[in-house]
Amino acid sequence: MADIQQIRVQIPEDLEPRYVNVAYITHTPSEFLLDFVTMLPGLTNPKVNTRLLLSPLGMKLVQRALNEMLNAMKPLLARSRSPRARPWQTNSSKAPERRHLVRKNKNGHPR
Repeated sequence: MADIQQIRVQIPEDLEPRYVNVAYITHTPSEFLLDFVTMLPGLTNPKVNTRLLLSPLGMKLVQRALNEMLNAMKPLLARSRSPRARPWQTNSSKAPERRHLVRKNKNGHPR
């Protein structure tokens, strides 16, 4: 079995975090594209401020890591509620150009 090496990732001191509250996810058979937006009250034309491009394997690893973290936070998340309305529905009747990814079951029906 191959030896596992620990990699030390450096984070630049001038790297600024970005708050995002909307994500658009699109994919092809060979890649996933994640666009992140900061939607604030009064903004009529928000722009994508962060874009990630991942391979399907990379996306699966990110999904696994997020699931592990969310499962660890279940007690905290159980007390908070997710919003039902989409951010653009409160200010305008026009939806953004891209749609959110809708999960479908084996029969092709939304979950």
